[in-house]
Amino acid sequence: MNTVIEELFQSIGNQILDMVGDDVSKALAYAEADDGVISVSLFFARQDCKIPIFNFGGKDLSDLFYSLREEWGKQDAKVEWSSSAYFISNGKPTLEVIYPDKFNKEVSESVRRSAIVEKYFGSARIDYSQV
Repeated sequence: MNTVIEELFQSIGNQILDMVGDDVSKALAYAEADDGVISVSLFFARQDCKIPIFNFGGKDLSDLFYSLREEWGKQDAKVEWSSSAYFISNGKPTLEVIYPDKFNKEVSESVRRSAIVEKYFGSARIDYSQV
């Protein structure tokens, strides 16, 4: 990982924690991107809650993810990812990226988003009440 990618990785984590607070056990920012467009969804579970809460990623987080995607494309065989999942569990971050050849455009974004939430939270049930 190069320095720019490391800095963006750290900035994304900090932005997520700024948005959700420090009383979360898990947080997931899921991004889907194409040239010139990005959509970021944020999910988090408070210490006392098992159902993840949805929040829009917002402009700052979206800009960070888009910058990460562009920088990633410069480094990784000139291929920019189609989606990524930045997951924080008990303070430890991980990043999963999906490249265009593995990205399923045949299903809707909401189906892909539900699948990634289920993967990281164990259930596809989501609390949208704070939107």
